[in-house]
Amino acid sequence: MNQQENKNLSEKIIKAIIELNYLDETKLYSDEMMEIIAKHPKYEYMKNLYIDFLNNSDCKYDTEAEIKKLTEFRCKIEEIYLKSSS
Repeated sequence: MNQQENKNLSEKIIKAIIELNYLDETKLYSDEMMEIIAKHPKYEYMKNLYIDFLNNSDCKYDTEAEIKKLTEFRCKIEEIYLKSSS
């Protein structure tokens, strides 16, 4: 995967985690990624990883270090998703 594909995949995973967090018991998923994430064996772990990332970030990516931290988070989420999905 190239850098743009990695970014797109991690954004889809994060979007699905956020939406699932607010989903009621109807289990009506708005897209395929939500359904995949909902059934993913590491869903809770990925969700907690995202929460930790938000708690330890000011979400401003003005420096190289902040961009590196975001990139590492995206790679970690993607790695967990791909490793447990195969």
